[in-house]
Amino acid sequence: MNAPGYAEADACQAEQVRVVVFANPLTEQRRSVLGEIFGCCVISGEDHFTRDDVPAFSG
Repeated sequence: MNAPGYAEADACQAEQVRVVVFANPLTEQRRSVLGEIFGCCVISGEDHFTRDDVPAFSG
């Protein structure tokens, strides 16, 4: 059985999601780990980006 969140991560990878937004603040370390798990760019609700500003995921 997968831990909570891994089913969502698998779904994001299968659908080739480009960005996942978390409502809670994220440290850079947590953002990095979640980016590896989800396979895309991860931002928090407190980040303010325009569409052109979304960082590329390097994973």
